Amino acid sequence: MKIILWVSFFVLFCFSSSSYAGNWEKLDKIPDDVEEIWAVIPIFSQKIKFKIPRDWESANEKTLATSYINEFLPKGQTLTSNSEMISISAYRSMSELYKPFFLINQYKNNIVKVCKDNILFNYLGETEIDGHQAAHAIIGCTSLPVDVPSVGLKKGQGEISYYLAIDGENDIYVFNKSIRTDSSQNSISLVTPENYKNFIKDIVPISLCPKEGEAAECIK
Repeated sequence: MKIILWVSFFVLFCFSSSSYAGNWEKLDKIPDDVEEIWAVIPIFSQKIKFKIPRDWESANEKTLATSYINEFLPKGQTLTSNSEMISISAYRSMSELYKPFFLINQYKNNIVKVCKDNILFNYLGETEIDGHQAAHAIIGCTSLPVDVPSVGLKKGQGEISYYLAIDGENDIYVFNKSIRTDSSQNSISLVTPENYKNFIKDIVPISLCPKEGEAAECIK
């Protein structure tokens, strides 16, 4: 059995099918025998698709005129108290103005402002997602020099993230999976150019699909 989650405005609609072309049925809960769980989210001019670990849920979704964010956490965790996070951000009508590497670099610069000399940055190069130009990198702070109460991080803790920026048809999409660390952990070795594929294996492949049509059309 396959499951697809249509995630919008904090509501999860689950549809099950034994094949991609099957009939779709609304479910009250995720059955125990599912093979994979997907999120297919319409964001501005396209839909973005990725896998979601079973015990995760949307904790914060916000749509503004020119931006969008959706943050997923393990169930029971909060935005200021969590071990891992998956987030999707989008910037409307920005694909002609900014390229993926520019967004990656902007995220890095924002982290440098807080992290100072403890910044971790490994640029993984350019890639392609469904024919769209993309760039990805590992960005993080190995040890915060100060408390950051707004996100629940304390001095000495760290956060390492995998970032993927995609140049869509009209908009730019930024995908992020992060893991938090404490002062006793070796943050540098958690996500590296050698092991990052293992870090994101439970959420890939990531795809961009046309906004029109059914959610199932995004499943490949």
